[in-house]
Amino acid sequence: MKDELLPEVLRRIEADFKFKKASGGWLQGGTCPKCSKKELFAKADNPWVLKCGRYNKCGHTVYVKEEYPDIFDDWSKRYVQTTEAPNAAADAYLRNARGFDIAPLQGLYTQEYYHDRDKNIGSATVRFPIANGGYWERIIDQPERFGKKKAHFNFHANYQGTAWEPPMPQPDDEIWFVEGIFDSLSMMARGTFAASPLSCNNYPYLYLQAIAERCVQAEKKRPKLVFAYDDGKAGCDYMKRHVARAQAEGWEASAAYIRFESGRKRDWNDYHLAGGITDELIEDARYRGALLTARSAADKAGIMFSRKTWNSFFFGFDNRLYWFEIDFKKLNEAKTAIREMADNAQKTDQQILDMAMEQSRSVIEIANCLPTALYYQSSALTDEAWYYLRVDFPHDGPSLKAAFNGRQLRVAGEFSNRLIHVAPGALYTGNQRHLDLWLKSQMFGIKTVDSIDFIGYSKEHKAWIFDKLAVADGKLIELNEEDFFDIGKRSVNSRNKTVNLAINPDLTEYDGRWAKILWDCFGPKGIVALAYWLGSFFAEQIREPHFHESYPFLEVTGEPNAGKSTLIEFFWKLCGRTAYEGFDPAKSSAAGRSRNLVQVSNLPIVLIESDRDKGESDKLKQRSFDWDEFKTAFNGRSVRSLGVKNSGTDTYEPPFRGALVISQNAKVVASDAFMQRIVHIWLEATPVTTTSRAHFKALTGFPVKACSGFIVKACKAEAEILKTVAERYTDYVEALDLNPLIRQQRVKHNHAQLMALVDALRLIVNFSDDAYAMVINEIVAMAIERQETINDDPPAVQEFWDVVDYIEDRDQDKPLLNHSRNEHEIAINLNEFIAKADAFRQPIPDMRELKKQLRQSRNRQFVSANVTVNSAITGTSKKCWVFRCEDKGRKRGDD
Repeated sequence: MKDELLPEVLRRIEADFKFKKASGGWLQGGTCPKCSKKELFAKADNPWVLKCGRYNKCGHTVYVKEEYPDIFDDWSKRYVQTTEAPNAAADAYLRNARGFDIAPLQGLYTQEYYHDRDKNIGSATVRFPIANGGYWERIIDQPERFGKKKAHFNFHANYQGTAWEPPMPQPDDEIWFVEGIFDSLSMMARGTFAASPLSCNNYPYLYLQAIAERCVQAEKKRPKLVFAYDDGKAGCDYMKRHVARAQAEGWEASAAYIRFESGRKRDWNDYHLAGGITDELIEDARYRGALLTARSAADKAGIMFSRKTWNSFFFGFDNRLYWFEIDFKKLNEAKTAIREMADNAQKTDQQILDMAMEQSRSVIEIANCLPTALYYQSSALTDEAWYYLRVDFPHDGPSLKAAFNGRQLRVAGEFSNRLIHVAPGALYTGNQRHLDLWLKSQMFGIKTVDSIDFIGYSKEHKAWIFDKLAVADGKLIELNEEDFFDIGKRSVNSRNKTVNLAINPDLTEYDGRWAKILWDCFGPKGIVALAYWLGSFFAEQIREPHFHESYPFLEVTGEPNAGKSTLIEFFWKLCGRTAYEGFDPAKSSAAGRSRNLVQVSNLPIVLIESDRDKGESDKLKQRSFDWDEFKTAFNGRSVRSLGVKNSGTDTYEPPFRGALVISQNAKVVASDAFMQRIVHIWLEATPVTTTSRAHFKALTGFPVKACSGFIVKACKAEAEILKTVAERYTDYVEALDLNPLIRQQRVKHNHAQLMALVDALRLIVNFSDDAYAMVINEIVAMAIERQETINDDPPAVQEFWDVVDYIEDRDQDKPLLNHSRNEHEIAINLNEFIAKADAFRQPIPDMRELKKQLRQSRNRQFVSANVTVNSAITGTSKKCWVFRCEDKGRKRGDD
């Protein structure tokens, strides 16, 4: 590492890992992030890699380039290109990020610029000329912005069959082939000639033809070939193919590769940076290459035995699991007998060993598939644990992944049963000893992956965890081959398989024209609802104590055919969810509702049509449903306690992590406390025209692939959105304070949040200033309406009092329903109310619903239900509902 970056790197690692002062050229005594022991060390003048000194018990490695990517991410700003230094950033990148001595590389590369027309972003590059007038260039300024495209070939680049050569003489004995140019230069740094085909799928047949022709002309033997691509399915597949093809063409060819560490990809340049490509590393790579290209299970077993000299072991070949065992007594006897035979006098020791092994070894198949342990997960709450295995097949069937519990792994019979249950046709035919030894190898140092039981935002990991992608710190993270996400130093996945979001992460396919269609369909109210939907993606952060501590509920009601379902279903498309609106809480049990509420985090939970009343069975279910069940969700607290499935008395109170949306025809009627937590949108059914029909058809037909990028754009803009909401919220609260029609503080708080979210929405959705003003005015009107709703009685209660007043007015001298002797109270027996209403031909409400709603009476405040009252009408005891009334002039019975 050169002097430019060394001070900054030293400052950071000394602060973060608590190294002692440098001694003898080494930084020592740093705290290992894995085992927490003060055994971390690094070279003081070259701290690219930090290593834990507990090699046998830990051996953790920290790569500075991965730990502090910002240092190695913006080269053209740090190293400005000038006339005197046209390659300033490229030089610094190759020197500092790749660890090369650039003196022998002068003239091989230039600093250029690449612009991505689709994303409309650009970056400085390091460009290398390749065959046929083409070029390859590496993006060096914040390459993660370009997604998977971290390098670029020029248009119509034709490098098939060719290879890029390093600036060193081509040897006569052995030529290596590595995937990339930086791998080639890394091998050159250790004195090994390695050409690069630039891709593992490019067999360099033209390059090899030219070498073969030169060998013929010079009358010398062809060099050996070593194909040394990166580990992984593609690299290994093409190494096998290219070795076989080269051998068929008359070359002496082999493979070599570096195994990935704990699932993390490491190439030749990584090891060059970590201290150099050692002879031991080369030897191990050749061994792994030999195993990869073994022609049969017996050949592979022989290679392994020659290196390990174990008398028995398991191994995989052609996606089958085998068991090798050798009788050393028979082996020694066979070697002696073979040496004594005259025909074998000229044979080498290795040839004699191979012949002896044929007579003394046993290679048997113990599974017709290849199981591999991937990682471990557990639940501290339920004391459950799972080991996830991948099962590969020798046929063309795809690999399968499944969970095994401890017993299913530990007992041969259980393992066999579970294996064939999860993997069609997979049979384990080995015995308990075979399984024990296989497990011993597979379980040592197995990776632990965090598990969440919901889809969406994880506060613990500060990331959104979806089906196939995650977003953390504004960056997209793809699901790896083992079905989990690497987020910083931790790994995580979700066990939830109920919520399926088909999110398209490719923002080049995102079409933002849906916003104009939404406006055409719903006007300002549609944008208000969209702002709330956006806020739901950040509900957990907004409910933090240092932020706003709460997030409101959205109520979308209106006339039939007003478009409520269309609106909600389209919003779900913005999250990648199709053919879904929500669930009906009145049709669910309390346990069912609680399960629905904990399935997602930072996503909406939509309750639909909970006002329906269709028959007696629905009434019975509806009877058990109360809006106040959800009241604690406002602050993200648990809605319901769950019993833990174990032998104890433990309970689990999962927090509410989402945002509550209510969509139905009738308005919600609930307690004051619940009504204050609502922001309400009323949609009217307007006459259908040819134009409006076309707008709605365009909205419902908008492809999810073209709009689901909305949630990706939102999550990537987390910092900017939360900053905007925090800054604008206070201004809007102050503005609502000035409105005399809005008095309730919670109403102001909720609607100020919504207004701030409209400002945040403009970061990712374009709409005009005029439209923006209309949306803000709409929210102010919503706040006024909410204040009025809180002040008024629910419609059913208003109707009840209208009937009561009508009946009382039938007799001016004495009360007909009010049994109270207290002039400030009204006491009514509901059975008498029904009888009197029927007698006077007045509407009679459903008694179950009436009893529920009378508790929300506000103008005549509810006091108590079914209280025994000494009747002012009959002088006897009556069971009455009691309400407070300040009207001193009303009629009452004689005292």
